[in-house]
Amino acid sequence: MIQSCFRNAMMLASLLAPLSYSGAARAGELPVLRVSTQLKDAIETFARSGVLADAPYRVEWSLLATATDETASLLANTTDLALSEGTVSVTLQQGGSQKSWADGQAPVTIIAAYLPRDSEHYKSMVTLVRADGPIHTPSDLKGHSITFKKGGNMYTQALLSVKKAGLSPSDVNFVDLNPAEGLVAFRSGQVDALTNSPALVQNLVDSGKARVLLTNTDVDFPAGLATVVRSADVKDPARAATIRDFIHRVRSWNDWKASHTAEVERVLVEVDHLKPDIAAYQARADINDAVIVDAKFLALEQRIADAVFEAGGIAHRVDVSLQYNTSLNADIAAARPGN
Repeated sequence: MIQSCFRNAMMLASLLAPLSYSGAARAGELPVLRVSTQLKDAIETFARSGVLADAPYRVEWSLLATATDETASLLANTTDLALSEGTVSVTLQQGGSQKSWADGQAPVTIIAAYLPRDSEHYKSMVTLVRADGPIHTPSDLKGHSITFKKGGNMYTQALLSVKKAGLSPSDVNFVDLNPAEGLVAFRSGQVDALTNSPALVQNLVDSGKARVLLTNTDVDFPAGLATVVRSADVKDPARAATIRDFIHRVRSWNDWKASHTAEVERVLVEVDHLKPDIAAYQARADINDAVIVDAKFLALEQRIADAVFEAGGIAHRVDVSLQYNTSLNADIAAARPGN
């Protein structure tokens, strides 16, 4: 049963009618919420789950390559909501901004943060080393190379792995490659370590060619996801109503994925062209729950932001609280399992 914070769909539809983000709707048409994602499977599983079937708005999807692209689209007013950027991606964007985000100047805001439902068994990020390579302990990273894609969770996992080892960034040769190129370089021995999603490297571990040096849990890195909107939209009652309703439907979508893992696996194989073993892991790893953005959560995110700054990943220290809007915490609480 889809839970919604608005029981009267007709009343909510009336509230939302003036804000058809893509332009004035013709009589009888639903307003439009334009949502971006970096994953084809998200669009497909949303459709199969049916959780948007009775929504008092129509979702238009955009498939974008990176978190930076998603934020740029929000600021260009070509989308209204980014479904699942990385929380650290927004930190990197704040750190790279030419303008301070203080005093209400944040152009975008995180209105919901998500962590894996089963983080004990399904990790978000790993630092991998070759089984026959020179790295046996984290401190052995010194003087060796590690590859990642700069600008998000892979980059942050690499920085925190080095920090965990008691090393400084100058002690390690960082190699910025996209994930596919990084895997090739790792397999061929051109680099000694890499950071990536566990699902994409599990076959290397299972084959005995590589082993996990550190997980995101080992380096105290949640590697969380974030739903991001324009800051001004949260202040608009009608747009905030849309956002609140969508957050509840995201919860229902994750519940559907948890009870339809075999179908999600098929989507990952058919739509994302993942190998079956990778799809099996990813289908379970990508079930997420919203977290309450409280002082404890912000303290952890701040520690990560500080580590990225100290490693030279961003030009200036940031206050992560500036990139979060906690006004929807009650809705987040209601959208958590058991509520």
